[in-house]
Amino acid sequence: MKVKKELKKIAKDEQIKIDILEVNDKNNIRKYKVLQTPTLVINDEYKYNVEKVDYNILKRLIMLCSL
Repeated sequence: MKVKKELKKIAKDEQIKIDILEVNDKNNIRKYKVLQTPTLVINDEYKYNVEKVDYNILKRLIMLCSL
């Protein structure tokens, strides 16, 4: 939840619209081919292990997703 909250704040501050999906069910695990949960999927393409993501990485990810 902390990561989701930070993502929303960064997106709001940078005026970028993003879609956040929490991958935690079997269908999404198969769809995104994630090996572990929780995993973060941004705009249906970027996948990251939530436990290894810090604020600066989140900000860069959002900027990349908005291109």
